[in-house]
Amino acid sequence: ATSRWAAPLLERLAPPTAEQDLGRPVYIHEQARRDPVSALTLAEREQERPLARLLLMVDTVRAETRADALVAAEEMHAGTVAVTRELKDFLRGLAEQAQDHETSEQLLRLERRQNLIADASETARDFAQAAGGLRGERVLSAMLDPMIEGLHAQMETVIEAVAHPAEADRALLLAMTADRSEMMERLRRGVLTASPELCHDTKLQLSYLTALFEREVWLLRQLTQTLPILGGSFDVRF
Repeated sequence: ATSRWAAPLLERLAPPTAEQDLGRPVYIHEQARRDPVSALTLAEREQERPLARLLLMVDTVRAETRADALVAAEEMHAGTVAVTRELKDFLRGLAEQAQDHETSEQLLRLERRQNLIADASETARDFAQAAGGLRGERVLSAMLDPMIEGLHAQMETVIEAVAHPAEADRALLLAMTADRSEMMERLRRGVLTASPELCHDTKLQLSYLTALFEREVWLLRQLTQTLPILGGSFDVRF
């Protein structure tokens, strides 16, 4: 089920169809640079689109949604790469005009966020492809579905926080995106011990999938650190 914030967000952004040009920016344009304050708002709106697309990539392998997926994760990621290129050019142009500290600080935050979104998109694509490749292994279904649903829930929560930062529960975000390496290692060992019949290639793919899960959770945590802090300052830690 989609939560109360993510549902209207995804509805507003319109899930991509095969006919849509996923790489074409919707909000940013050359003329918008004339007003840096409005331009920053438009850039944030533009970032919501590839961010929301992370959910749609995972939907391509979720048990309840994969049959309805209209666009492959690879195609969605390609669109994000194109939008990222346009956004970076747009933000670079704004940086050349920035004359005050607050604007420069916001630009740093948005630039860092876009780099993280691009990395998260690449990882989500790889995760979706790896999970899809393991769907044929019935013995892994008990592990795959909870992992996919868990990642989907974390993505949804982070997307909501970016769209509505004033209402974000930062303690919840940090708890949800805490390091998962020990848990993933226990999961890997448990599955491999319980399923000795798995072939070597499948074991490698399983290790690869869990590593991608860990990386995506880490990237989501970094994204939460790009949220504006109440009072006007921004978290730009690396």
